[in-house]
Amino acid sequence: MARSGLGFEALAALPKSSVILWKATAEICLVIAVFITARSQVALQLSLYVFLIFIADIILALGFTALAGVLFAVAHLYAAVIYFKLAPPSHRKPRLKAISYLPLIAVLALWIYLGFNHSFQLLAIFPAFSALAALAAIRSRYPKLLTGLGTVIFWMSDMIFVLAVIFTGSAASAGWMVWLTFASGLLLLTLGFIRQHSLQGTA
Repeated sequence: MARSGLGFEALAALPKSSVILWKATAEICLVIAVFITARSQVALQLSLYVFLIFIADIILALGFTALAGVLFAVAHLYAAVIYFKLAPPSHRKPRLKAISYLPLIAVLALWIYLGFNHSFQLLAIFPAFSALAALAAIRSRYPKLLTGLGTVIFWMSDMIFVLAVIFTGSAASAGWMVWLTFASGLLLLTLGFIRQHSLQGTA
């Protein structure tokens, strides 16, 4: 939001390095919070996921979009494994199982809409990875209103970014929406981690 200037014109005038440092500080605090709250090997697994997102975000902020996208994809795939491994799915909520497919369906609809525009189809691959993470989180035993909703909001950030690039040629016009959904989604899903494993003590 600082970079977009939405209600923060003074902050928008700050050097980009200052804004990156501020974002990085917030994200690394989430990494530390998860590491402290979850215990033993669980802490390492959950903290590594948040740390991968932190590194990918820094790379993206520095302008290496393709490399950041690959690292985000790796983080989301790793997240899907975590959701199923540390909080296996419950088979008692068929409605949630159906809802979990909606992000993937939305990405598939976007691919169909794009037709044979291969450059945009390649870009649209990245929300598919966060959609997979959202599917796994919703169907896991992690708190639905924290980790489940957080991963969906995180996926929305990816979709907003991709749609802005496709239809306007730049993500700048939707920058504040991208960062707002990114930050709130990341906060919610890490709070879900903390709640789940602080209640359990150990996994």
